[in-house]
Amino acid sequence: MLAVCFIAITCACYAQDIIVTKDSRRYNALVTEVNVDNVRFKMYENQDGPVYTLPKSDIVTIIYRNGNVETFQTSAQTAVPAAAQTPVQSANFAQTQSALTYKGGVRQNGVRLTPIQVRDVMSGNSEALNMYNSGQTLGMTGMIFSGIGGGLIGWHLGSRLAGGEGNSSLVAAGAVSIGIGFGFALVGDANIKKSVELYNSKLSSNSVPYHINFGFTQTGVGFSMRF
Repeated sequence: MLAVCFIAITCACYAQDIIVTKDSRRYNALVTEVNVDNVRFKMYENQDGPVYTLPKSDIVTIIYRNGNVETFQTSAQTAVPAAAQTPVQSANFAQTQSALTYKGGVRQNGVRLTPIQVRDVMSGNSEALNMYNSGQTLGMTGMIFSGIGGGLIGWHLGSRLAGGEGNSSLVAAGAVSIGIGFGFALVGDANIKKSVELYNSKLSSNSVPYHINFGFTQTGVGFSMRF
């Protein structure tokens, strides 16, 4: 009975695809086609219903039922012309984005980011992004296992409080389910921390310090940049 319960739980976790859009909408779906411009899918709760279409430009990521994750580019970065930069005398700069931290969630400059924002920030680092998506999926799976385990134990306690005998086997199954959920959550949390480390390490390796000087010369204003 316990094995059957776990098989059913696992199937429930991965029997559907999850589509996440830029505006934080989440679709429990069965993806039927991914082409150049859009994604076609059916709603998981109505698999005999109509086929829906979303432009790929509106989608952040798709978590497939087999555990694979596909991430779509969310936006193009706008380059700032060099002429628009203000010269600063004798100043050093590092061409890097702000590093991420992990404390009660992923943060940037002290501000906690939503999962959509994290994926947007990590979109240029596929290794960090895949690790983060893996952590999110494992964390979500852990919550499902823990919720089911709590429900089984709660049913037993409710039955006993109502004067019934309850079911001790459900308590055992619930405890094991909660333990499995806790394990998934720990691994997911570790993966998210690792994704932040991967993102920050790439920033460090890509930083290019340079030195800008300007001043007056005999022929006018002089300007120089040293790398």
